[in-house]
Amino acid sequence: MIVKDSRPAAQSVIDDKQLTFPMLEDRDQQFSIALSQVVGKSVANALPATLFIAPGGRIVYTYQGIALDDEKIRALTADHLGIEVAA
Repeated sequence: MIVKDSRPAAQSVIDDKQLTFPMLEDRDQQFSIALSQVVGKSVANALPATLFIAPGGRIVYTYQGIALDDEKIRALTADHLGIEVAA
């Protein structure tokens, strides 16, 4: 999610990290404002966050904290979405 960075700055990170997942741009911070209501924190403190979204679009879990490693993402995905992700 690109919130405050310019598109070229965000693209630089995407290229450097060789990210292949879609990136969304939130220029007007509408998503950030909505997320702040979900997590109960101000917009400035709502990100970074990892959302676990069930089929149909319902947010089933919101994680805020230290960066997630692969093992923790697999565990949270299994716990909150019931999906086992291979290592």
